Amino acid sequence: MLNASDLFPRQAPVNGPSRLFAWFQVLLVLLLPFLLASCRSVDRSGLQGPEPPPLIQAFAPGTPLITAGDTTSLLATFTGEGFVQGLGPIGSGLPLAVSPAVTTTYVLTVLAPDGRSETRQTTLQVVPPPVSPVILGGSETLVEQAPATFHVDPAAGLTYRWTLQGSGTLVAGADTPEVALRAGAPGTLVLGCAALNAAGRQTPWVFRAVTVIPLPTSLTLTAPATAFAGETGLGAWVPSQPGSTYAWEITGGQITAGAGTPALTFTAGDPGSLLLRCTLTDAFGQQTTASRTVQVLPAPLITAPAFVTAGLGASAQAAAATPGTPLAWTLINATLDSGNGSPTIAFTPVAPGSVVLMCTDGTVTYVRELTAVAPPSITSFQAVNDLVGTQAPAILQAAFADGSATVDPGGLAIRAGEALTTAPLQTGTTFTLTVTNAAGAQATRTCRVEAAAIERVAGFPNGAGTRNGSGQRAFFLRPGGLAVDAVGNLYVADPDAHAIRMIDLTRAVTTLAGDPLVPGSLDGPVAEARFVSPVALAWSRYHDALFVADPGGHVIRRIQEGTVRTWAGLAGSPGDTDGPFMQARLRNPTALVATDDGGLYFIDSTESGARIRWVSPTQEVTTYAGSGSGTSSDALNRLDAGFGSLGGMARDGAGNLYVTDTSTHTIRVIQTEGPVRTLAGGAGEAGWVDAGTGTEVRFNTPMGITFNPLDGTLTVADRGNNRVRKVDPGSGATTTLFGSGTAGYVNGPGVTAQVDGVQDLAYLPDRRLVFTDVNNNSLRSFFPNSGVQLFAGHGRPQAGWQDGDAGTATFSGPSGLAREGDGTLYVADTASNLIRRIGPDGQVQTLAGQANTAGTLDGPALGGALFGQPKGLLLGPGRLLISDPLNGTLRTLPLDVQNPQVGTLAGEATDKGTVDGPVALARFRAPEGFAQDAAGVVYIADAEAHVIRRLGTDGTVTTLAGAPDTPGYVDAPGLDARFKQPCGLALQGNTLYVTERGNRTLRAVDLTTTAVRTVAGNPIPPGAQDGVGARAVFVKPAGVAVTLRGDILVADEGASAIRKVTPEGIVTTPFGRLAQMGLEEGPVPGFLGQPRDLVLDPQTGDIFFSDGSAVMRIHFH
Repeated sequence: MLNASDLFPRQAPVNGPSRLFAWFQVLLVLLLPFLLASCRSVDRSGLQGPEPPPLIQAFAPGTPLITAGDTTSLLATFTGEGFVQGLGPIGSGLPLAVSPAVTTTYVLTVLAPDGRSETRQTTLQVVPPPVSPVILGGSETLVEQAPATFHVDPAAGLTYRWTLQGSGTLVAGADTPEVALRAGAPGTLVLGCAALNAAGRQTPWVFRAVTVIPLPTSLTLTAPATAFAGETGLGAWVPSQPGSTYAWEITGGQITAGAGTPALTFTAGDPGSLLLRCTLTDAFGQQTTASRTVQVLPAPLITAPAFVTAGLGASAQAAAATPGTPLAWTLINATLDSGNGSPTIAFTPVAPGSVVLMCTDGTVTYVRELTAVAPPSITSFQAVNDLVGTQAPAILQAAFADGSATVDPGGLAIRAGEALTTAPLQTGTTFTLTVTNAAGAQATRTCRVEAAAIERVAGFPNGAGTRNGSGQRAFFLRPGGLAVDAVGNLYVADPDAHAIRMIDLTRAVTTLAGDPLVPGSLDGPVAEARFVSPVALAWSRYHDALFVADPGGHVIRRIQEGTVRTWAGLAGSPGDTDGPFMQARLRNPTALVATDDGGLYFIDSTESGARIRWVSPTQEVTTYAGSGSGTSSDALNRLDAGFGSLGGMARDGAGNLYVTDTSTHTIRVIQTEGPVRTLAGGAGEAGWVDAGTGTEVRFNTPMGITFNPLDGTLTVADRGNNRVRKVDPGSGATTTLFGSGTAGYVNGPGVTAQVDGVQDLAYLPDRRLVFTDVNNNSLRSFFPNSGVQLFAGHGRPQAGWQDGDAGTATFSGPSGLAREGDGTLYVADTASNLIRRIGPDGQVQTLAGQANTAGTLDGPALGGALFGQPKGLLLGPGRLLISDPLNGTLRTLPLDVQNPQVGTLAGEATDKGTVDGPVALARFRAPEGFAQDAAGVVYIADAEAHVIRRLGTDGTVTTLAGAPDTPGYVDAPGLDARFKQPCGLALQGNTLYVTERGNRTLRAVDLTTTAVRTVAGNPIPPGAQDGVGARAVFVKPAGVAVTLRGDILVADEGASAIRKVTPEGIVTTPFGRLAQMGLEEGPVPGFLGQPRDLVLDPQTGDIFFSDGSAVMRIHFH
């Protein structure tokens, strides 16, 4: 319905006539419909002229059909004023924008100036937007040139367009819901589709990729046209295609190899047709099949092997058409050895390749082609190691050609140039390599691998060593000072091992710095640094570093961030001078205390006494306390106090120093203010007394001292009493924490525990006390609730001189060994001064000497005779010859007699020397090792005389090689040669092998010419090293023996190993590990301690050796 606002524009309000005119307009609008109706009702036919022209000439949308949401325009041509219902005024010829959501009819009303009006309507069609299509049908993969049809689900009112990218063609339906196409070359096709509605609106293109794969290739199967029945090694093949698989079928024969490969090996069946079929499946899953028929003929009339070996005889047989007819043979690449004219011949192929056999009976010729292959050959077959531990595998290597190989036992396949690992060996095993060619010819070679283990014969392994490990698996060599870092790692000074050891929070023991075989004062990275005899440690929180007192080098060293540096003193230059660290001189520095400001207190010695000295944070060395007089005395001024020999040192929070005075058996205090006083103990009075006041207390050689972080008391290692004591730092009141007072090794509650040589103490973060138990070669710990326990190390060695069976008998430092054929062992128990016997049943019996008593008396073997550290043994008919180096004599002990008497064969204890002559007049300096030749001549290593002596069968002693009392290292004939401490001897044929402690070499003496030469070793370089000749390095060679193979075994006491030396001087280490001391039973190479002497079992090859407090053997299983 029209209103005034539709017909007339709104105007601003006016006054007077203008307001009257406005009211007139309103009235006109209200009356207009009635006036129009009246006019239409009056018959004007006779009242007016012609019909006036229409007011509206045109009214329509600019686009008759649009998509919902699009915009178009209404266009009108008219005379007057026009209004569109619902939209408002419209100008003639001017577009009016509209955007309907649905189909809409619009009404135009026009008012003429003469009062006429006219209406007209028009309809604008609206369609919904098109929906994006989804391409359906077809396949993700097409074969090239293949047709395919794809479609979309059609929607009402929509049409579709298709596009194709790639090698392909749209065939039909490019503008319909379904399209047909044909694939082109292999690759990728991209098919696109878009939908359009009636208004022409198009959706975005949607695409679908299609992979075009190649056409399956034709397959060609190649195979022989004919074959003989039963013929083997026949081949068929198809071209190889990457990514394809192959399936073979055979009818009338048998597949022997290659069923899943392009190449097939098969055997023909009975005469007739043999069908081969191969199906190839390519990478896209397409299959192609090819087949081939082989005509199988009856077997040839010449019977011979398909393969023969060049150079080896073979035979062939022919069946003539007419039995008894002579046959003439012709051979190509083979020689006819015999049988020409007969059905059977012997022949020898000349060279690898084709061999043709032809024979004829005059009417029929038979032909047979064979293949000659090269004979198998073996270049080498050996084990990587010809000796392994029991339960360890052997690793075998072989070089061979012209055949396949197996190793027995086990039938194990082996390839040339590759290593074969066998099953673990229980016993020594001889392995056989067999190489077989296609003709069945074989070549063989063997190698043997021994399996051995280290076993205890009698006595017990020594607990001392340098081996790292975890907890009780580690070994220490008389451990000394201790220190604990901020996280709880424990550091141990191992002076005899020239090393600093570390025990982490898991109790894993490692070597932080130093080398047990190479003492020295070398600074540098911890792996290269060397120490002489580090005894004391201190951890500095200020430096975050470990300080080491090395009295052997007269220096204090610092280990920080993996580097060792000298902190004070000059290595190898003892002295008492204060000053900057480069100028200061130290003398045997021991105990250390680090302060929070970066300073360091240490105990130092003068030529007559001890002092406490101080290294400032700037490395200035000054004397803090002690006059150096050597007399122990208290004083008001600390520099006037006297100290004899000091052991340990501790510092309290106030700066007071507490020291253990081992020479006076007291605990003394150096107060911050200066006075020095005795806190506990009676000066010069050794003893054990617990008491409430310091003056009543008694100590015996107190050593380590530290503060208990729980109660602030002092903990003191009372070494001479084999106890650890608790001391009040104020009153000196002392009680015993643990230790029974008896030297030994017993864990358990405090009063029953036994220790032996407590050196230093330290508290761990868990408040557990750890201490070094020197003579037990271990670190032990103490908690009040659990008592004393082993913390790290192997514990006390079971040493002694107790007889009994192998499980209970003990030895103390055995060295020389001799063995009888029935298995009886004779042992020089050196430290016990006894001669012992180990029977075949393991029973240990003392034959001569008095336990732990040295002397030179002859007389009854038991209860009378005395020895001075007996070493070498030589078993002769009915007696033992014993070297007695401390007495400078050769002693004899009859065997298998009642009440044997020990006698002196040569030498005089009170008159040592190097005099040659009859045994009664001859003199020795310190005889050790023996050897005896087949004629009965005895050779003696006179170690401290530095010569090799000879005792002839006539009883005359002569000097064979070396100059008496003239040590040196010279290879030369006889007396011109020079030795240094020759100790071990072994004889092989006309060569006498000599080990030298002083020169660290293995020498050889030619008994015919007396010429001396060096087989292996070098007296100059330190350490231990395998190698050839002078490049090999021994540490402390001792016993020596020669194996049945002619190799020389050397007991390297200092290197913790038994070394093997070939006659050519090649040195290896088959038993033990260099510089890893710690004797233990187990598979070889294992771990040894300090092997001294060797003796072999000639039947089994077992090696018996003395080591630590035990007699051991390397048993070849």
